[in-house]
Amino acid sequence: MSCKTLMPFLAASLLAAPALADAHRWVISEIFSNTDGTVQFIEWAVNRNEEHLLTTETVSTASGGFFAFPNNLNSSATSNRNFIMATAAFAAIPGTPTPDYIMPNGFLNPNGDTINYTGGDIVSFGALPQDGRSSITRSGIPFPNSPRNFAGETGPLRPGVASARNGSGLNPSCYSAIGPALGGTWQGTIDGGTGANLVVVLANKNPGSGLVLIGGELLIDLTSPSIFTLWAFANAAGSGTVSNPVPNDLSILEFSVSSQGVVIGGGAYQFCNAVDLVVGNW
Repeated sequence: MSCKTLMPFLAASLLAAPALADAHRWVISEIFSNTDGTVQFIEWAVNRNEEHLLTTETVSTASGGFFAFPNNLNSSATSNRNFIMATAAFAAIPGTPTPDYIMPNGFLNPNGDTINYTGGDIVSFGALPQDGRSSITRSGIPFPNSPRNFAGETGPLRPGVASARNGSGLNPSCYSAIGPALGGTWQGTIDGGTGANLVVVLANKNPGSGLVLIGGELLIDLTSPSIFTLWAFANAAGSGTVSNPVPNDLSILEFSVSSQGVVIGGGAYQFCNAVDLVVGNW
């Protein structure tokens, strides 16, 4: 058989041959970091199958990060799927998807960096959002984080929220608190000043309408369900801290509560400002 006769058969055989498996078509789809770089993730996406052989690839950053994939993905059915690289602290947050790969803390510089994937993708970005909720797309557009792993599991990062509120301003701003997080310990601090004997935090489901009483403006709705009442003795300076464990229960994620500080001393009470709380997962 002449070469000219053989060529059509060779061409047909090559066209019919299956595509070689590799991992060259993965692209970065989402990037997230907190301020100190302990909670970070990179989400990847691909639009074709046979892209599971990641052990031949590495990821590096301009800030000095380096990651070699220790194993391949567990299926060659990769089309329209994602995987995530994330830090161990991300993996420990309740309700987030299990990372497919654990990367070192501080792999990304939150102030701006370049990610270089040996498979071919390179993404540069500026300072990442620091609100605890927003990721960026590969083009730098911020949006609510939505990490998705190779198994299709998803679950956003939701920071605990503590928003001070003081109605008409009648009450002194003497109460502060941290945002509650699942599985953590919530704390509230009241600075009652000289003469304070006890500090109290009242927490009910709903905010109040601003009823003015002898002790100031009531900023929570005492007719709504009571969530907790906590108290502590004030120290010599008149301040005190109360705390309460937050159940590690995903059913209360983003549960909202209105709380208000109260100072008791000298046979009288004084309302502080309110702090509206929303339960997060970190």
